[in-house]
Amino acid sequence: MTRWTGLAMVGLLAMAACSPGGGNGTSGGPDTTISVADLPHVRAGYWERVETTNGQRPRPPTSATPASPSTWFGHKECSSFILKRTFLGAVVTDATCASGPVASTMHMSIGGDFNASYTSDGQMTITLQGKPPQNFTLHTVTRYLGACPAGNSTDG
Repeated sequence: MTRWTGLAMVGLLAMAACSPGGGNGTSGGPDTTISVADLPHVRAGYWERVETTNGQRPRPPTSATPASPSTWFGHKECSSFILKRTFLGAVVTDATCASGPVASTMHMSIGGDFNASYTSDGQMTITLQGKPPQNFTLHTVTRYLGACPAGNSTDG
């Protein structure tokens, strides 16, 4: 797995936080461009996610208390980064990023109630200098498990 694949997966999956907050952000209308500050807030607590990459058999479920919503999408090295909210409330992002010999394009869609469960789907193309492009798809189902176990809280 390359660094960019890892970043994409973090962007797709790191959506819950064991910190105060939570709630379902619903600002924006049909296909409205939004900022990182407008991203939905997920319920604070412990979440389980099941990933399927490139249509293969799902990986075993993992439980996590990832960072705050401001880290959903790492876009410091992206020349184009667009966040939108659809009419039904999903968050969609399209990005073109590059760092050294690695370039990537990605399209992600994340939707659900963000308090009990949400689903994400993403497509990414990674090009390493001198190599053919590699295409990846990722489908993730994430569900709330409950309060954070002792010692797993973050400040978000």
